[in-house]
Amino acid sequence: MDTSSYMPQASQAPQNSTESLFGGSSGELFSSVPSYVTAADSHNIGASKGTTSWLEPETYVNALGNAGKFITVAAISGLDSFYRTGAAVGNWMGADFDERTTDTFIAGFDSDLASYYRANKESADLVGFIGASLIPGLAGVKALNMGQKALAASKLGNVGGNLGKAMGLLVPKTEQYIVAASSK
Repeated sequence: MDTSSYMPQASQAPQNSTESLFGGSSGELFSSVPSYVTAADSHNIGASKGTTSWLEPETYVNALGNAGKFITVAAISGLDSFYRTGAAVGNWMGADFDERTTDTFIAGFDSDLASYYRANKESADLVGFIGASLIPGLAGVKALNMGQKALAASKLGNVGGNLGKAMGLLVPKTEQYIVAASSK
C-alpha cells in the first residue's frame, strides 16, 4: 500500500507551528513562538470560548475590560465569606440566619455582575479568599507592631508613660532606686 499520498509534501507543510492555528502565514511575530506556547494558547482560546488569545493583542481588551468586574466580584466574594461564616456559626449555636450563596447575593443587586461571577466563580472565589485572609491578617500584624513600638517608647519614657504606669504595664524601677540609694 502506498502511503505517500497521505503524507503532506514539504511544500504543503506549514512553515511554523502557528501557521495552521491562525490560518496562513502568521508573520514575524509568531515565528519565534515555541510550539508549547501555541498549544497552551489553543487551550486558552478554548477555555475563553474564543474571546481571548495570548498571541492576539486585539483580544486583550476582552480580558482587561473585565478587570473592574473581576475585582468587584472577588471583593464581594471575600466579604460575603465573612457573612456566611458568621451565619454558619450562628446557626450552629441555634440562631436562624439566612444561608445564602454568593451567586444569589450578587444577583440581588446586579444580574449582569452575577452572570459574570457564575462564569468566573473559581477564580473570583480564590482571589476573594486570599484577599479576605491576607488583608485582615496584615492589618492585625501592623497593629501589633505599632503597639509593641508604643510600649517600647513608653519604657524609655518618651511616650505614654502615664498610661503605662496607670495600667501597670511598665516594670517598676524599685530595684534601681535601691541600688542607687545604697551606693551613696
